[in-house]
Amino acid sequence: MSEVSDGVHTSHCCHEHGCRYAVNSGECPVENGTLAQEFPCEYCEQDEKEKDETANAIVAWLERQHEEVKRSAERAIRDNDTKAFNRRSMQSRTYKKIIEGVRERAWKK
Repeated sequence: MSEVSDGVHTSHCCHEHGCRYAVNSGECPVENGTLAQEFPCEYCEQDEKEKDETANAIVAWLERQHEEVKRSAERAIRDNDTKAFNRRSMQSRTYKKIIEGVRERAWKK
């Protein structure tokens, strides 16, 4: 392939979603890993949006769980149950850290 066509492939093709031109399967320098793609393709952008929606749903679920743990800790205080309170407090801190990590998309860093 010429440099011009390689440049076209790097700016249009995707290592995950394939060659935009699909003329000869396996000859695309991006698809076969010879060259890196320069930009995310429209499918990558859609995948990212879906991943963000999923992450947001997970955060909402974790926040509900966190609130339940906090209520449980409050009950433990009222019942004067120090062990239960300590367990719930630790769970609460863990939920908060996980929620922060998901919100920041820490796994992408």
